Formats: sequence, structure tokens, C-alpha cells
Amino acid sequence: MDQHRPFSIPDASPADVRPQMGTVKPPSLASAAGAPSSGHSFASVPGSLAEQLARSQAALVQAEMRNAELRRALDEANYTAQTATARLATFASYLPEGLLMVDPRGTIALLNEHCCNLFGLPLPASNWLGYSVRNIANWLQEQTADPTGFQHNVQGLWQGGQAVLGQELLMLDGRVLEWDYLPTSEAAPGAVASIGFLLRLRDVTEAHRQRQQQQQERAFHEAILNQLPAEVFAIDTTTNQYNFLNPQAEAQPTLREGLLGSKHPAQPANLGSLPQQRQRYFEQVVATGARVHWTETIIGTDATRYLLRTLQPIRNAAGQLQLVIGHSIDITDQEVARQRIQEQEAFYAAILNHMPADIAVFDAAHRYRYINPQAIRDPELREWLIGKDDFQYFLRQQRSRTTAEQRHFLFEEAVRNRRQMSWEETTPRPDGTLSYSLHYFYPVFGPDGHLEMVIGYGADITARRQAEDRIRASEHRVRALLTALPDTILVTSRMGFVHDAKLGDDSLLSQAADQLIGNHLADVLSQAAAEPILASLTEMLRTGQRTETSFSLPQTDGLLLSYQVRCTPLDAEEALIVLTTRKAPPLLGNPGLTTPDFGA
Repeated sequence: MDQHRPFSIPDASPADVRPQMGTVKPPSLASAAGAPSSGHSFASVPGSLAEQLARSQAALVQAEMRNAELRRALDEANYTAQTATARLATFASYLPEGLLMVDPRGTIALLNEHCCNLFGLPLPASNWLGYSVRNIANWLQEQTADPTGFQHNVQGLWQGGQAVLGQELLMLDGRVLEWDYLPTSEAAPGAVASIGFLLRLRDVTEAHRQRQQQQQERAFHEAILNQLPAEVFAIDTTTNQYNFLNPQAEAQPTLREGLLGSKHPAQPANLGSLPQQRQRYFEQVVATGARVHWTETIIGTDATRYLLRTLQPIRNAAGQLQLVIGHSIDITDQEVARQRIQEQEAFYAAILNHMPADIAVFDAAHRYRYINPQAIRDPELREWLIGKDDFQYFLRQQRSRTTAEQRHFLFEEAVRNRRQMSWEETTPRPDGTLSYSLHYFYPVFGPDGHLEMVIGYGADITARRQAEDRIRASEHRVRALLTALPDTILVTSRMGFVHDAKLGDDSLLSQAADQLIGNHLADVLSQAAAEPILASLTEMLRTGQRTETSFSLPQTDGLLLSYQVRCTPLDAEEALIVLTTRKAPPLLGNPGLTTPDFGA
């Protein structure tokens, strides 16, 4: 087999060919309209020529509508496919593992950037989609320490359609990858399924190194423990099974190997080497004849161990103390887990208790399980409310039952629809003002779909509502003020296109204000007016400061209408132009004064 043609890709999928999208052929006009398919247009249709023409036009309209529906359906299908592909690629880009999916034709259907980084493939990963896996197969193969073995392994799995998990792959640069091979299939109705595959890869170099180091350390420690003169054994506290016995605990190797992994009672401790604390417990057992338990904390150089020790008195048939058996159980994992849980509970409780928001947790029956001090500041009331619902709470606080019913309805909606619900509540204050709060119900479901809890949280939005009211009132006042001014006010782009307009009493503009939006000043003003205004706008752009100019236009009554122009920059995109008018008599002794062209 050629080493440079791995995975045995079928020839039906060349590297430079992408799959073609299907096409939908619209129905013919004749079939859509219900007309006959022969070439005789009106011979068999009764009625006048006008009626025949009307029916033909109706059929044409129906065909065009059908054609438009088909085009729209095709566009929606293409958009849905593109959206699904984009979402899948986005999801794959966030996964902490490399993904390579090849369809049954040998075409790359999915490749994320993590996979490219593992094998050093050029980015972006999306450039490889739709091409044959042959384009990258040689590269992937050459990055492994055993290219031929990797090729044969994947080829055999592909041909056999077998799934494997947790395979290790040694890379050429010394890294170790763990990979899973998952076959995929595509099958049309009544056809035999064709096989593709999905490769999932993870860099486990560090875990592999640590496992080797642990194995070396275990071998090192076992070699030392095997030479100790004391009996040493280890028991798994969860299964109560031996996982180590030294030769002093069991001299025969065959029997020692048989005990490993089997259940066995704990062996007695070496009481002769007990420290002073252990000696005191031993004397207590001898004096009282009662069993005693205690926990010891052993601080080592690399870790802290917790041992639950027991001294058990054993009496003979006469009731006399015969011997004391000491044994211990390593509870490090349980103690560390318990301490970690306590720390986490304290940590999360501190966070929730100091959150600047109302937070509560409910059970499936809408009863309170937790309330933070921000939601209810009275500790006694907060403790009383645990196990109660909003109806009982509102009854005690003498609040409206309607609000409690609304909360209960939204709670059930959140659970039934399995989504977050939000709503606003208005509460009267003692001073007569209103407070506004925004509340949420967020249901939390377990892996089995069972409702575990509902988180309720809320925040006071009174300040935000008041600010919004003030802004709306301010906007109304500004709009009223601008409307009352006799000036013409234009908001334009810096290129001279109108964005907003308020016409004055004597406006140069003949159109309504809303009809000016989007037009250029040169298109809506006469040349005599546009030139000075645009010149002032240009000067403002050059200096970045407000500019002023003026011009006059004669009117039909013989008077001059003077305009004062002020251009002010609003921001990096817009400018404000204010036109103020004033009528003045014409200049005397100038009979040659002519009326300029007012055409736009």
C-alpha cells in the first residue's frame, strides 16, 4: 500500500471537488395554472377572448407566486444550512479537543482549530472544509512517531466500521495524544449505509508523563516498603480491599498476590511505636475497657494525611481484657472532600449574601429554600420564610395576594416551558412614591431532566426608571423648544446629506421635513442658497469649529430676505446647521438689480 495514500479514500471524491448543492426545478406555468400542455393555446377553452386572456393572466400570476415561494424556500433552506454549519463550527471551536469529521465520500465535514494546532495544520480550519481528507492525510500521518501504524490503524477501523476510545498516539515531537474513533453513517431510505468517521483528539502529554512518574514513584516507594521490618499494608477505604501488602504482612508471594484486590479485615497496628498521644489513648482503653476513636493529622513533606484510628478492647470468656487491637483507616479523601465542601459552601454563601441583588432559591413546590439578606434584611423573617411560599409570605406582610398569584403563575410557566421568565413589579413606598423592581425565575434541571430548583433573583430599577422618565421629559422639552423656534434647523452628515430637519417660518425648502431625509443640500436648495451654506460647512470641517456666514435672496414683494447661517459640529459624523431669516428693504438707487435664479 502506498504510504502517501492513507485511509483508503474512495476515488469518487477527488480532492479538488466540493459537493454540489441540490436544485429544485419549479413547476411549469401550464401545470401551475391548470391549463392544458398542448401547443393549442385557446382552441379548447370556451368563452370570449377577454375571458381567455384573464384566465391566462391569472395562471401566470399563480405561477409567478409559486416560483417566488420556491425561491424563498430555497433561500431559507440555504440560510438554515449555512447557519447550522456556522453554529457547529463555532461550537467545535470552543471544545478542548481536536475534531476531524470525514463523510463517507472522504470529504472533510468538520475540522476545528484545536485539531489544526495539534498537527500543525495551517489555519484557519474552515479553509479545509469541503475538501478531500487526502489533502491533510499525509501531513497528519507524518507528524506521528509511527506513520505506517497510524495509517493501517485508521484504515482498518474505517473499513471495519468499529468504534474505539482512549487510544494513545505518540507524536514525532514526543507529545502523546489520546484519540477516539467513532464511525458515522449516511443512508437513504432503502439503501445500504455508507461509513464516515469522527476523530476526537486530546493532548494528554502531561497526564501521560505524570502517570509514568507515578508508576516510577510507586515502584520506588514499594521497593522501600518491602524492605521495612514492619508489617505494612494498604486497604481501599471504599471497597475494603487490599491494594498493597509487603512481605512482612504476608511472606508467601503467591498468597500475597491472591490477597491483593480481595476483602480482608484490617491488621493490628504496631502499638510499641505509638507516640505519646497514642499511648494515652491506649491507657484509657485499658482503664475503662471501652473502645476509643480519634482522628490523626499527619503532615508530610508533600501532602497531609488524615487517619481515623481505633483501639478495640478484646475480652475473653471470663470478661477479662485479653488484648487490644488497633487499626486505622485512611480518610484523607473524605476529609479533604468534606473540607472542600465546607469551604465551597462558605465561599458561595459569602458571595450570595453580599450580592447587590435579591436572590432566592425555591423547591419544585415554590417553597423557599434560601434567601439572601439583600432580599429580606430581617434575619428572623428570613429564617421563618424557609419552607414557606409567597402566599404565606404576602399574608404575613399584609401585601396584595394578586402579586403572589402572579409570581406563582410565572413560576409554573418557567418550569413548564423550561426557560427563564422575567417581570417587573411596582411597590408603593411609605412616603407615597413607587419603587420598581425587575424579577426573574430561572429553573434548574438535573441530568435526568428532573427539576432540582428554581433560582429567583431581582434588582431595584427605581433609579433607572426615574432616569428614563427624566430623559423622556427632557427630550419632550427640547423637541417643543425647537418646534417653537422660527429658525430652520438641519442635522446633516459632514458630506451635506440631511439626517433630520425642522423647517422655519420662512424656509428655503419647499418639501416637508420628513421628505428631506437622505437628500443632499445641493438637491433641495437653490444654487444661491446652497453655495454659501456648503462653503460654511466645508470651513467648519476644516477648522473643527463653529462657522457663521450670511446671504440674501430677493423676494417677490421686492424685499430682501437675509439668512444667517451657523454650522456647528455635533460629533465625528454629524453637523448642525441653523438658518435665521430677517426681511430687509431692497437697496435704493440700484434699478439694475435683478432677481437671481431660484430654481433648485
